[in-house]
Amino acid sequence: MPTYDPMSASLNGGLGSLMASATYRNSGHRAGIGTPDRLGFPALLSLIVAYVLGGKLSMALVVAPGFAAAIFAPAGIAIGAVLIGGYMTLPWIFAGSILFCLWNGAVVNGHLDAHAIYAVLLMSLAAVAQAAVGGAVLRRALGPSIAMDHGRPLIRFAIFTPLICTISASLSLASLFLLGAISREILVSSWFIWWIGDSLAVLLVVPLTLMLCGEPRQLWRRRLITVGIPMVGGLLLFVVIFLRFGSWEKRQALLEFDRLSQQVSDRIQTRFEGQEIFLQQAEAFLSSGDAVTEESFKNRVGRIFMRYPSVMAVEWAPRVMDNERQDFEARNNLRIREQSADRKTFVTAPEHKVYYPINFIEPRSGNEEMLGFNLADQRIPLAVLNAAATAERTLISPPITLLQDRGKEGIHRGLLVLYPVSSGPEGPGFVASVIRVNQFMNNALPFLKGQLYLRIVDREATVTLFDNFQAGTKTSFEASLHFGGRDYHLQTAPSAEYFRSHRAWQSWAILVVGLSFTALLSMALLLSTGHAARIEALVISRTADLNDEKNFSETVINSLPGVFYMLDRAGDLTQWNSNFGRVFSLGESNVKTEDVLKTIVKEDHALIEEAIRRVYATRGYAEVEVRQDMGDGKLRHYLVNGQYTKIAGRHYMFGTGMDLTEIQNARARLHGANVELERRVKEIHALQALLQEQAIRDPLSGLYNRRYLDETLDRELSKAQREGYPISIVMGDIDHFKNLNDTYGHQAGDAVIRLLSGLLRDHARASDILCRFGGEEFLLVMPGIGMDDAYVRVDQWRALFAQQRLSFGVFELSATVSFGISAYPVHGKTAERLIAVADEALYLAKANSRNRVECASPSEGWPPPNL
Repeated sequence: MPTYDPMSASLNGGLGSLMASATYRNSGHRAGIGTPDRLGFPALLSLIVAYVLGGKLSMALVVAPGFAAAIFAPAGIAIGAVLIGGYMTLPWIFAGSILFCLWNGAVVNGHLDAHAIYAVLLMSLAAVAQAAVGGAVLRRALGPSIAMDHGRPLIRFAIFTPLICTISASLSLASLFLLGAISREILVSSWFIWWIGDSLAVLLVVPLTLMLCGEPRQLWRRRLITVGIPMVGGLLLFVVIFLRFGSWEKRQALLEFDRLSQQVSDRIQTRFEGQEIFLQQAEAFLSSGDAVTEESFKNRVGRIFMRYPSVMAVEWAPRVMDNERQDFEARNNLRIREQSADRKTFVTAPEHKVYYPINFIEPRSGNEEMLGFNLADQRIPLAVLNAAATAERTLISPPITLLQDRGKEGIHRGLLVLYPVSSGPEGPGFVASVIRVNQFMNNALPFLKGQLYLRIVDREATVTLFDNFQAGTKTSFEASLHFGGRDYHLQTAPSAEYFRSHRAWQSWAILVVGLSFTALLSMALLLSTGHAARIEALVISRTADLNDEKNFSETVINSLPGVFYMLDRAGDLTQWNSNFGRVFSLGESNVKTEDVLKTIVKEDHALIEEAIRRVYATRGYAEVEVRQDMGDGKLRHYLVNGQYTKIAGRHYMFGTGMDLTEIQNARARLHGANVELERRVKEIHALQALLQEQAIRDPLSGLYNRRYLDETLDRELSKAQREGYPISIVMGDIDHFKNLNDTYGHQAGDAVIRLLSGLLRDHARASDILCRFGGEEFLLVMPGIGMDDAYVRVDQWRALFAQQRLSFGVFELSATVSFGISAYPVHGKTAERLIAVADEALYLAKANSRNRVECASPSEGWPPPNL
């Protein structure tokens, strides 16, 4: 028999359309969420590896100066694992979190102390808590199949995810704050970034995880290409944009930092040069003709000294020749001293050709022991002092430990700045200022407030004068300073405080917006593919039914006692039963009318050809009696009929033939077959009408659905604009519907929805469009009625509904409804605007105690700011 059977194809049954949806749901239900029995050791080990590697990759997206990533993939991996494998995955999630924290902590800090171990354990427990709660909540929200193929589960997924992701951010950061691992300044911003990063990860990574391992397997595997590739592409695209833009932001911040560092370098250089100015002023006093006494030195130099707070002390050291030593010591009542070899005490200076003992020092208090100290000791060679005196230039000593700091804890680097005095009442010598480097830097750079790390190194002595770098900090800026005959190497690096105060949010905002868009796109694709899967399941079911119907029709046709045939317009037989083939001795395929006519008496050929022509010409029915030559001189008489039909756009003629000797039986069987065929055709027509009606009707309320509203409202608005009549848009919502559902059950809620729907149908005009907008919301389009008239009608409906009583078991139910009304063209000219204004008016009715009708105000202040 031929494989193509248009007659059988036309005899579709209705079972496919009735069973396909149930088949799809049942298959999803059987798949379930995934049970622990399916997960072996390799799968659980892979979970740890994915968690650790996903965490390390996410660390590339850390938003400085904190440590929260812009998207943290393990958050999605963990919740996805619980959805697939159940609670038995929690210990493995805990292990993966600990390994990730230890790895990341070792890389960052180089060691782990007790506080770090506590932090690792607490953050891992927080991650497990979020995974456990998230898995339980989403499992209940998404349903048993986790197919994510309907709008409601996807909306729940989008709503619950941000709530779930507050767990890890709150617990982890609270633990870190209590352990002192995170400062108060970045606590709030870190929590916000952590929360957003976890939320985005769950929205994006959970669907990807389900595509790899989720159930129903066939649906999720198919989504790898249609949903997974766009999701991964969008994720990678916006991550690359984030990294590139973040790199640009960091370069901009470092450019600003270089300018700040240059200011620091210039300020330090200026402060050094200020020391020279200060000493020049002191030199002018010492070179004057007046004798210098301790009191005059204090009065004159002290006033200058007060203007330079970074100077610890000012010293006057005259030049004393060896032959002048005894007279100098006697006149000034002091001994010329130097440091001992161990530099712990002062000893009498041995004989030298020249001495530069400190004669006056300001402030004197606390520095008395410095009087008589010879500046020309081993720290500053005499040759260097003589060269500075001859050149009359400023001289700065190598880094020294200040004598004033002997015995104090820590090493405080100091500098001695000397300026030669060539002549004066006290003779030649040096006026010197004593600088403690730490104090000098703090006074010179009070505006930094922890913005940068600073290091200054004496190039010649290779000694660090000042260094507040933290371990592991890399130098970002370098400069050279020159003063007093010495070169200094200045290095700076930005601190965490600098990055915090110069934080740029643009790259993070771009990433969040981009990944949010990717998440929305993925949900749309999940919804689309889920709908396609349901349609495919329906098609598969209906195809199976068609095959069953084909087999059934072939069985029926072959069981007929007479012959049956189907003829196409070209004259080829496309279908026939076994009796037809036996009577006319036909082959299996490619049989033409001429092959049949060979066995028919020639005189009857014209009758057959005319009957065929008439059937196709009139698209009707013909009947003819023909004779068959049996070859032995005998003839058999057959009554053959033909009927025109059109199937799938093609023209056919089908009919039967009966041996007149058995005409009664043949007619009975033919009648039965025709009745069956007509019934099948009617079923098809009824099914088509039902499908068309179901496509635009809400099955619960019997009102039009959202799809029909979208198709007709724009058309109705265009017609109103052409003909100039108003339209009122009414948005209704059953009050306290959730409480009714929670108290009496969803069947009671469905009954109330049907009650309101029937009332609206009974009282609405024929031209009104009644739609169930969603849940307990209804939308009415009332052409040709202004808002005032619409208010009167709708308020009557509201009052009637409030009076309705509904028996539900032992309960008598009642409900109220609130309405909001907008009008075309007063509140807008587009469907979206009019619906939005009506919805806002509805919420105003809800806010004003419900069970009322509110009309949207035409004033510019509408809608109210709080709506």
